[in-house]
Amino acid sequence: MAKIILIETTAADCTVALGVDGVAVAFAKADEPRSHASMTAPLVAQVLAEAGLKASDCDAVCLSKGPGSYTGLRVGSSTAKGLCFGTSLPLIALDTSTLIATQALTRLLADHAPFNRIITMIDARRMEVYASTFEVLASPSVTPDEAPPVISSEAPPVISSEVEESKISPRATLGRNDSSHPLLRQLTPVAPVVVGEGTFGELAGEGPVLFAGDGALKCREILSAALPDATFAEVLPHAEAMAPLAEAAFAASRFEDIAYFEPFYLKQFVATTPRNKIF
Repeated sequence: MAKIILIETTAADCTVALGVDGVAVAFAKADEPRSHASMTAPLVAQVLAEAGLKASDCDAVCLSKGPGSYTGLRVGSSTAKGLCFGTSLPLIALDTSTLIATQALTRLLADHAPFNRIITMIDARRMEVYASTFEVLASPSVTPDEAPPVISSEAPPVISSEVEESKISPRATLGRNDSSHPLLRQLTPVAPVVVGEGTFGELAGEGPVLFAGDGALKCREILSAALPDATFAEVLPHAEAMAPLAEAAFAASRFEDIAYFEPFYLKQFVATTPRNKIF
């Protein structure tokens, strides 16, 4: 039974959770958005304290590796690597686009929505997004109750004070044999896309499509005309939803080289010259 510290800092929300055998048993979220630098480490301490554990009692640290906020990626990576170096725990890194698609799929299963494509959209400012396409695979053997949890941006923090055997659910085995959800197949790697008229036009007539992520809503107006069957949802990545994916990676020993690990920035940060110079 693996106990894994889960850290998600790629979006505006800063969230931390503790996964036990693929189920999040403790969860905490920063009160203020974009407070990663000041809140990530305290949230880790809070979650561990609520569970009555020390970092060294855990089996691994799992990080949502990006793409996403440059500052959030750096803070999350440094916090995770610091925990690993200090406790000799292995590091797991999850693709943020896969995390978003997994959360979106859980929502679709719960709503019995007939989508066959999920396009993840991570906001990259202006009309640019980091996008990836996932195919939703049909499978009658998986019900909504078996899917990993989805935490919406409005969901309040849920923290369990104890880690008890009775709280471990059989659904923790979902996705154990792959790094992504067993009902998802990634069709295109995540890439920067400048959204304009005609973008994703190849999906017209292909059936219902869900655009999910913190960059989806800003693209709704420009994409809806060509894609009337499309739905747009602001699905933010949250640490609690990382639990089954982290458990799957742990079971398969998919660990990172801690010394050389870098977040998935996708595009390098470019510093600009300020217009109003002080000197």
